[in-house]
Amino acid sequence: MRKKKMGKVIGTDCDRGGEDLPEGGVPMTFLYLFLFLFLIGLLSFCASAEYVLGNLRPSQIRKWYHDGQKKKAADDVHPAEEYSAAIQKGTVMALLGLGWLGNSAAERWIKPLFAATEIPFIWRQAFSFLAAFFLLASFVFFARWWPGIVIGNRFGQMAPLFRKPLNLLLRVPFPFSRIFGRSVRMMGKSFGIGISSKRKRAHSEEDLRLLLSESLRSGEINPSEYKYVTRIFDFDNRIAKEIMIPRTEIVCFQKNAPLREILKTVHEEGYTRYPVAEGNKDRIIGFVNIKEVLTDCIHNHCPEENPLLPYIKPILRVMETTPVQTLLVKMQKQRIPIAIVLDEYGGTAGMVTVEDILEEIVGEIHDEFDADEIPFVRQIKDRHYVLDAKMLIEEVNQLLGTDLDDDEADTLGGWLLTRKYNIKKGDEIEQDGYVFRVLQMEGRHLQYIEAFPRAEKG
Repeated sequence: MRKKKMGKVIGTDCDRGGEDLPEGGVPMTFLYLFLFLFLIGLLSFCASAEYVLGNLRPSQIRKWYHDGQKKKAADDVHPAEEYSAAIQKGTVMALLGLGWLGNSAAERWIKPLFAATEIPFIWRQAFSFLAAFFLLASFVFFARWWPGIVIGNRFGQMAPLFRKPLNLLLRVPFPFSRIFGRSVRMMGKSFGIGISSKRKRAHSEEDLRLLLSESLRSGEINPSEYKYVTRIFDFDNRIAKEIMIPRTEIVCFQKNAPLREILKTVHEEGYTRYPVAEGNKDRIIGFVNIKEVLTDCIHNHCPEENPLLPYIKPILRVMETTPVQTLLVKMQKQRIPIAIVLDEYGGTAGMVTVEDILEEIVGEIHDEFDADEIPFVRQIKDRHYVLDAKMLIEEVNQLLGTDLDDDEADTLGGWLLTRKYNIKKGDEIEQDGYVFRVLQMEGRHLQYIEAFPRAEKG
């Protein structure tokens, strides 16, 4: 009687399709759910780790990598590449696992359900589409949106949490990874394509400028830091002609100048070093440090005749087109702080000092002797400036948003002279919506120019 009852119960279960359900069906369901959540979590971790890795400094990545190694890594190992490979490995494992899990779930539950019920074909296709869409939506959310949502602005607090899991992921073996890698390289070579394992990490100057601008806007760097770094880029493109003191402004001594004349010039100009000429400025024979001359004169060691001759030192000579960085290297190697700039005919075009080069990086440096000197750019009000005539046309265009032509001249003063050779103080020239008025001249040499919008001209 008891056996009959058991047989009846078993028969009823079989009629319901129980043959297709494994023993322990409920635990198996939880196992599938656990695997699904684990694989989604792995996918999310890999996406977040990639986000973190892309925002870390190279030095941080290298420190993480070496902290996770039992022995010292080889010099040719690139930690960023190793981590990227580990993240890709985890992503592939998660995607393969999700694919297997979806197929297995369909075989175990969905196919028997479709077989046991008379669901129309169109509804079966719709259900399959919804299942695929659910998996795709899970991938997009957890692999693309999740890092930005969870990490967001808490990058500094969240990033350290990824160090140990990433180092653990590095040690996880991935079947056939070496075979796949070699196969891809061999296939590339057969088509004449060189495949490098090192990704290009270098940035162009334009990329770095964009990164600096973004960092400035986000507050990662301050305006002073931004200014210094961008000046370094501009410095690399400068030539001697663009930063030199023009010939007309060079103050020099004649080699046989008397002490009285020397003292008078030093009192008026206040410089420490002066070029020494033999005749005119095209024949510069060296330079003197006036402190050495005056110190010896105080101790009565200064010769009465030709007091400068014992103190004349060699001076550098470079062409107008010499890059400023090359000039700086020459000054450092030869320990000479002054260079004479020569034009194409061998005459003196100007002079460059170490201070002139330094000012290209840090900006204008004013000492106690520059108290009466007007700054290179002095703003009167919005879009209204007083500019040094030696200011480069390129810099004027950047400041005012104009498009002054620099084919015939490099400086603002030179540009004005090309427009009107016999220009005088107070003369005005209009260009690109701005009025350029000559404020100060010394002989034929332009010194300061006022620039303001044409609408303000009254």
